[in-house]
Amino acid sequence: MHNPPTVIIVEPDPRRLAMLTFSLAAVATVTGYPDFQAARARLLAEPPELLVTNVRLREYNGIHLVMLAPPSTRSVVYMDPEDPVLLREAQAVRAFVESPERLLLSLPSYVGADLHIRDRREFLRGDRRSSIRGGRRAADPRVSA
Repeated sequence: MHNPPTVIIVEPDPRRLAMLTFSLAAVATVTGYPDFQAARARLLAEPPELLVTNVRLREYNGIHLVMLAPPSTRSVVYMDPEDPVLLREAQAVRAFVESPERLLLSLPSYVGADLHIRDRREFLRGDRRSSIRGGRRAADPRVSA
């Protein structure tokens, strides 16, 4: 028998943290943190298989947690309201980006999803056609070639 996957969720809003934690409780061992410092300590001591973080963590930035995570940890970031510059930074460190509206329903599909451990989308410098480039996320339907 194998252990369920481990997940760290970092969200300063207690209500949203509770909802996100509940959304994964049936498929993973979830630990929620309301702030950067506590999550950082846990991330470095016992890296999870999945890190889910709000980009805006009061005086800190959730992207820094993604940068601290080992290569074996899949990361998902979100923010409300969206800031295209910060979301591009999150993608540059190969985090999966989700919208807050979609996150609650899509989050369980990141646990054990058939995706590369990091977002492998290509980032073109100077591409101004769209602020955030598209790519497959865990909840996206498969497209056959």
